[in-house]
Amino acid sequence: MTYEEIKDILAQTAASQAKADIRLAKTEANIDKLQASQVKSEAKIDKLFGGSKYMHNYINNQAETLEVRFFSFFEEVSKVIDGITYDLVLHSVKGVLGKQKYEYDIVLYNSEHIFILEVKSTPHLNNLKQLLRQKETFTQIFSQYKDYEIHLGLGGEAFHPELLEAAKEQGIYILKPDTDTLQIIPPR
Repeated sequence: MTYEEIKDILAQTAASQAKADIRLAKTEANIDKLQASQVKSEAKIDKLFGGSKYMHNYINNQAETLEVRFFSFFEEVSKVIDGITYDLVLHSVKGVLGKQKYEYDIVLYNSEHIFILEVKSTPHLNNLKQLLRQKETFTQIFSQYKDYEIHLGLGGEAFHPELLEAAKEQGIYILKPDTDTLQIIPPR
């Protein structure tokens, strides 16, 4: 390969990275706008229900039940996601980085890949940011996996169209329960 060919490849790579950075900035701006809208909606719900702890507890219980359903599927039915077979699946993996505690809802492992799954009843755009941060913190907390390929998934029962598009742009899998199986939507 000549110097000019290498120079062209590097220029193409830089241009591609610049485009990706612009797409990421646009996605983050859209996420911020939708988060602001979500905060307003949640405030209205809190006002409607009087900020009831009952409502929040109900939502949390629903999410925990859904987590167990996803975990049970991977544990008992299939550990295959997008053609990759995982050897181990763990629920509620916890770690500490500095003074901050982290919890990963479901983590699947094999000798080359890690799949981190965040489960919410109805995921929101802020869950995408949270999931992207989890990817960063996971390899910092569990440094033995720093060379593994990390895949991210967001599981839930209902997804807004803009969330599906943002997840796709970020390379995040979408997982939905479907009777006795899981629908797995790859990010491509």
